This record gives sequence, structure tokens and C-alpha cells, in this order.
Amino acid sequence: MDLSDTIALLNIALSLELNHILPQIFYIVSQATDRVLATGYTDKDGTHWELSRDKLSRVMAGRKRCIICAKQSILKTMLSPLCESKEGCLMRLKNRRDGTLSFLHEDTASLMGAAWIEPIGLCAPCTRLHTDICNEERRKCWERLAHIFGLVLEVVRPVSSRQVDNE
Repeated sequence: MDLSDTIALLNIALSLELNHILPQIFYIVSQATDRVLATGYTDKDGTHWELSRDKLSRVMAGRKRCIICAKQSILKTMLSPLCESKEGCLMRLKNRRDGTLSFLHEDTASLMGAAWIEPIGLCAPCTRLHTDICNEERRKCWERLAHIFGLVLEVVRPVSSRQVDNE
């Protein structure tokens, strides 16, 4: 699916009141380019899809909050207690942190995981530690997606077997 198609997906989900999938759709829409978000797009059937001003504001604000939320792990420069190269790992973590801070506002794929860790060349214990930290921060962000995009969703409680037996 082309990311521009997600604008149609969001509009359809809103019109069908598929509220339970809106946080994930808002996140996917936020991955589209600024141009597509601002102007919309025309699908192959000739239908023009665009975001309302309110939805565009929600997507842009949510994108910014996702980036900040997900990058918490990159800001951490702690070393594993089992670090095999304290000076090297610390230098690599600080370089990655500083480099990330310089383009933080441009990174739309903010919740995509810990793929950044292995290429920077940390020792194995520090790689494991920072992969765990990154995955935990990412999990927290995913759990907060509705809040991040300013959505108020009704919480549906599962029916227990005890409730069914009493009816």
C-alpha cells in the first residue's frame, strides 16, 4: 500500500466508526510525506482524498509526539554492567545520540524498532541492553498511541465467563 492510500483508509475508518483501529491508522498516515498530507491525493479511480484541517493538525502533532516518545531510548548512553569496551561503546552511543538529535524532527518512522543499534558497533552486552531499552520505549509508545494522537476511545472490557453464567 502506498502511504498516500492511508489518507483514504483513515477517512473510511472514520466514516465507518472503526474507532478501535484509528490509533494505528493515524500512526501510519503520519508516515506519509508532508506534501501528501497537506494536499491529499487522487486515487486511480479519480477520487480525491484529503485530510480535514483538524485531522491534519492531529496527524502532525501526533507525529511529533511519536518521534519524541520513541527517541527516548536513543538519548540514553548508559553502558551494560558487562560492557566489553566502555570507552568505545560510550563514544558510539554519544555520537549516535548527537547525530539523532540533529535530524530528530525529520524522522517519521519513529516507532519502527531497534534496527539502529547493531550498525553502530556496540559490544554484545551493550547491544542487548540498548535493544531491550529501545523495545521497551517502543512498546510504551504503542500503548499510548490513542493518547499521542489525541483520540478518546471507549474502553471495551471483555466479558468474563462469570458474567455470562449469571445472565
